[in-house]
Amino acid sequence: VDCIAALHHNKTESNYHIHLIYSERQRLDEQIKKIATRNMFFDERGHHKRTKKEILSLDGSIRQGCRIISKGEVYETAYLSGKNPMFKTKKYAHEVKILFTDLNNYFIEEESKKLSVFRQGSVYLATKKIGKNNPKEAFIWADNVARKDWNLKADEALVCGVPEEDIMQIKKEYIKEPVKKSILLMGKKPGFLKEIIHKAIIRLSESISSIHRPIEPVLTVDLEEFKEMKVIKKELDANQKQIDGLKIKLGDIQNEFATLYAPWKKTNNLKEQAETMNQIQDLQREHGKIVTSKGYQNVQSFMRAYNQSMVAIMQYQDEMKEYRKQNGKEEPETEKKQSIHDKLNQYKEQAKSSAKSKNERIFIR
Repeated sequence: VDCIAALHHNKTESNYHIHLIYSERQRLDEQIKKIATRNMFFDERGHHKRTKKEILSLDGSIRQGCRIISKGEVYETAYLSGKNPMFKTKKYAHEVKILFTDLNNYFIEEESKKLSVFRQGSVYLATKKIGKNNPKEAFIWADNVARKDWNLKADEALVCGVPEEDIMQIKKEYIKEPVKKSILLMGKKPGFLKEIIHKAIIRLSESISSIHRPIEPVLTVDLEEFKEMKVIKKELDANQKQIDGLKIKLGDIQNEFATLYAPWKKTNNLKEQAETMNQIQDLQREHGKIVTSKGYQNVQSFMRAYNQSMVAIMQYQDEMKEYRKQNGKEEPETEKKQSIHDKLNQYKEQAKSSAKSKNERIFIR
C-alpha cells in the first residue's frame, strides 16, 4: 500500500520518533466503474435519494448542488480496493513497531540512545503516551512515574539475585490481579494504578532485603598484559640461569687457582676468572635491557608490577572460590572451567615456545 513516513526529533530533541501515514487500501491496476441501471438522484451532500421529488425545491426546480445521473452513465469510479483488516490487528502493529524501531536505530550512532520495542511478558511495566490536550494528563503522568519506579526496582531486584520468576509472580499478584479486580468493581478510576504499583514496589523491596548475596569478585589484572609480563619474566629467569651457571664456573676456577704452582698457569687462571666475571656483568646488564625494551623503567619497577599482579590473581582466585561456594555455584571437578592457574600454565608454555623459537633463530644465525 502507499505509505509516507517522517523521521525526526521533537522540538527539545529529546524524542527521536517517526510519523507513519499509510493507506489501508491498495491501488487498483484497473478502475472499477459502476453504471447506473436507472436514473439516480443525489442531494447536496452527495447522498443517494430514491426519487426525484426529494431533490426538488418548492417551485419544482432541482435544488442547487443536487444532481441527476441518467441511466447508463457512470455514477461511481473505484480507484482503491476495500480496507484490508490486517492493518487493524495487534500482530501487524507489533511488526511495524519493530520494523521502524530498527529504522530509527540505523540513524542513531550512540548505543545508549537506541530504542527498543517493549517486550510483553517481561518483569517491566510499559509507560503510556500522553497526547496533546489530554484531560487526564496529570493522572497518566503520575502513573508513568510509578511504572518507571517499578521498572527501576525490578532492575535492582535482578542485580541483587532475586529470581525472575519471583518478580513475575509479585507483578501478577500485586499489580495485574488487583488492577483487573479494581476495574471490574469500580471501573477505570484515575489514580488507583499508582497506589497499586506502590504496594507492589514495597513487596519487591522486601524480596530484595531477604537476599544476602555476596558481591562477585572482580579481577583487577589484565590477563593479556600479564601474559606479556610472564614472557618477560621467563626471559629474565633464563638470563639469570646463565648467570648462576657462570658463578658456579667462576667458583671452580677460583678453587683451582689454589692448587696451581706454575706462574704461567696462575696467570691464565686469573685471565679466565676476569673473562668469566665480565660475562657475568654483561648478563647482569642484560636484565635491565630486557625490561627497558618492553617499556619498564628498570628491573625494580617491573618486578614490583609483576609481584603485585601475581598477588592480585591469587587473591581473586581464592575470593572466587569462596563466592561460588556461598552461592552454591561450585561446579563438578569434571566440568570446572579453565582456572587462572591453567591460564598461567598456558602462558608459561607459550613463553617457553617463544624462548625456544628465539634460541633457534640465534642458532641459525
